Amino acid sequence: MAPKQRQKLTAAAAAAAAAATVPEPTTIDSIGEDLLNNILSRLPAESCASAACVNSSWSLIINRFLTLPNLSSALSCNPCLQDAVDDVVDKVLARPIRPQFVMASIGPSYDLEEAHYLITGRFGCKIPVITSISYGIFGQDANTNEFEEVQWNTMKDNQAHEDLRNEDKGVLVTVGFLPGLIVDLIPLKRARVLLIEDFMRSITGLSFSRSASSPMGILLFSNLATNASLIYLGVIPQYLGHITNSTFDQLGANIFVE
Repeated sequence: MAPKQRQKLTAAAAAAAAAATVPEPTTIDSIGEDLLNNILSRLPAESCASAACVNSSWSLIINRFLTLPNLSSALSCNPCLQDAVDDVVDKVLARPIRPQFVMASIGPSYDLEEAHYLITGRFGCKIPVITSISYGIFGQDANTNEFEEVQWNTMKDNQAHEDLRNEDKGVLVTVGFLPGLIVDLIPLKRARVLLIEDFMRSITGLSFSRSASSPMGILLFSNLATNASLIYLGVIPQYLGHITNSTFDQLGANIFVE
């Protein structure tokens, strides 16, 4: 073999040997699925949603823990409504969750419509949001992680209860996800009288269109001026569910369907 040919073969063999010894580039996927699952499950909700778009394997891992039952709640007594809403929403979305519904209780000194607008703006119009005025809230403080109890208008002998804080401003937000649960809002329309029959037909139509069965629960909410007993008389004989009443700017129902 000619010297030049031997040199070419030797160079080619050396290049092949060098290429074989170069390690493959390390990626985050190489750390293993268990560790990757641990990392992704600690991301805030918005970052987790973005991570699910990286590739199909990440999407499968994230979808796996997002479809587990989940409930997240936070409380803030910040006197500024905007800051209080930001505090609690940031807290409940600090870990991965796929909100199916949002329930918010606010202090009587806050404006109900403004609070509902701010909370809905953070979660979007596709997620059912119930905002109500409450006489008290209990939950984990969004800033201190301490459990707080706040009760308003609780006076005895003109003195606030010594164990209860006496602020009249506060926000408690709870978001949840339950596999197989469908949540929707149905307003009760009013002409000169409450259109109760239309209301019941709307509930029945929605339930059977989603699951071909009666709702597993109905949550009614109204303002103080509405005679909710008329609605109870229409709902109770037809449906078996958990029915409660709270304050809201107009009457409607939150429907839970399996």
